[in-house]
Amino acid sequence: MSSAFKFDPITLFDECVAARKKYRKSIPQLGPELVKSVTRWRWANDNMMPIHPLFHEVDTSESEGPWKVAKRKWIAKKPKQEFNSVKTGLNASGEIVAMFRPRGAEYLVVRGDDFFDVLAINSKPKHSDIQITPHHDSWFFRYCLDEEERIAASVRCDGDYLSVEEFRFENGRPVESVERSFERDNDDTVDEEFEFLLRDGTRQRRVETKWEYFYAESGALERVDVYRSNVEGIFNVAYTQKKKDTVASVTKEAVSTISEYIVDHFENAAFAKPLRRILLVYSAEHAECGLPNRVAYLCGRDGNLDIQPESLFDTSFSSCQWLEWPPAGRRGEFNSLTNRLYALVDDIDDLPGGEEAPLPFREMLWKTSGKIYKELSKSKLVSEDFLVYPIDDHEDVDADEDFRQSLPKSVVKRVLG
Repeated sequence: MSSAFKFDPITLFDECVAARKKYRKSIPQLGPELVKSVTRWRWANDNMMPIHPLFHEVDTSESEGPWKVAKRKWIAKKPKQEFNSVKTGLNASGEIVAMFRPRGAEYLVVRGDDFFDVLAINSKPKHSDIQITPHHDSWFFRYCLDEEERIAASVRCDGDYLSVEEFRFENGRPVESVERSFERDNDDTVDEEFEFLLRDGTRQRRVETKWEYFYAESGALERVDVYRSNVEGIFNVAYTQKKKDTVASVTKEAVSTISEYIVDHFENAAFAKPLRRILLVYSAEHAECGLPNRVAYLCGRDGNLDIQPESLFDTSFSSCQWLEWPPAGRRGEFNSLTNRLYALVDDIDDLPGGEEAPLPFREMLWKTSGKIYKELSKSKLVSEDFLVYPIDDHEDVDADEDFRQSLPKSVVKRVLG
């Protein structure tokens, strides 16, 4: 999975660990100086500091996806609701030097000859001045620029975790990037020991992640595939822009793909018959719950299959067996379905949450469960009390509703009354 890049990650790590230590000491003095250099404050709907070569085209805040088309913009007036907005300070040269999100992240920007550093801070007014201290996690990001002022490498350093991502360009566009990362064994490892571990083999090294970028003839970004060194084949599809996608069409494709795989698996796999339950396990607290996180099943002699509702919705899964999920060699295909649906939702925060998980994703699970039930209930592989339904492993949603929406009314009435 290795590629030819010009940056040595250890050298970058060394430089950034040293810079982080320096900033931790100097931020109380440096911060107010940077804020005083601001000649104009502007509001924006998001971070306006370019931190990725494709920053102006896509939102890469979810590092491995799903990415969306970027919708960042300046706001003419101070918004009535400041929570989701960013107060941005520009210096006399029009460069961003400070970013404050009310009740959220705050950052300062320091520029060098061929890089800029983004420092996470805490700030609060103190009389007529502003008091600035390092963020408790000491987040620090460095963005290295090439001779064309493009971001050629990015480094994240928070003391416990270090990563460097380097970009390779062709015809002025990024075609590949690779991230190498390391982390501490535990919170007691001091900086000096951590620096030594970086050089001491790969025991502390996490998996390597690679992104491959593909473009349409027009030059527009079309797809981004993600690979991880510990996973065979495509790990994920961070971004895909299919012009004909709609919520309905992607949901239909996902239901078909997931249900056909599960039905085919049980029609051809060896297991202790009869099959009594299939559970599509998901986490409603996460927006991207379109795909099940896991798929559990119970056979004829597996555990106590009391048909009472409290048994139906038990999330201990103590008697369950588990399918390999996502299936080997198809992880990217399956994960991309969720990302394509996610990309169609303008703002996931506006969707019902909590007791009403994001509806497009729950509906996908309801329809998938119904299709699996319809196909397998006709076979001799299953028991008379065979059931298929989604279940939220965090118990954040109405489990009864998931059950009722997924199965035929006659089955629901028989089981729940």
